[in-house]
Amino acid sequence: MKKLLTIILVLSLLAIPLACSNNDAAEESTGTDSGSRFPTGGEQRPETTSPTDAGDFDGEIVIRSIMGGPPYSGSDLEEIEQLDGFISHEMLDEDTMLIKMTPEGQAARVKYLREESAAVIEMIPEYEDNANYIKSIEFDDNFSHFIVEIIETPEHGYGWFTLGLVIYAYQVQVFEGVQFEDVVMIIEYIDSQTGEVLEVFDFQKDVVSSAD
Repeated sequence: MKKLLTIILVLSLLAIPLACSNNDAAEESTGTDSGSRFPTGGEQRPETTSPTDAGDFDGEIVIRSIMGGPPYSGSDLEEIEQLDGFISHEMLDEDTMLIKMTPEGQAARVKYLREESAAVIEMIPEYEDNANYIKSIEFDDNFSHFIVEIIETPEHGYGWFTLGLVIYAYQVQVFEGVQFEDVVMIIEYIDSQTGEVLEVFDFQKDVVSSAD
């Protein structure tokens, strides 16, 4: 039951866009360092090289709202329309949108999403009382594999932590051109003292398979 509630929470907010424009990007940050558990990139998406240059993109982003309805609407859609390099958007079906941008605009958006997402994820252990539960979060360059060291399991479980990671990682992958059915995202919750794996969230098994 707890796992089902976690998935529902995640799916309900998957289409939330990151705030701010490309011009307000945070200072560059990465989720890996010399002590990283992902020396070779960890468990990454197939044939992915973390594109960042305009030449790596075709200017087409397909984003699916898993809970149904348009992925973006209202002020969220207005934010998309105001992005540098935005050209157009159209609904391909009732819950899938095609966004067209210039390759340069898409590259700028990806750069912003990667930097902002890394910065926010690294702050999660320090947010409010999270320090009582999370020791650290490590993630690979593709935002596809996360290791969360747990000090103490909160009463509400890992749902909110999963939610935060999925929101940001999903945005990065989609704007890099990854299709919904190809999104790879593994979140491992590990006991900081024993190294025991406490819980694993798998986007393919817990989200993609459930959406079919």
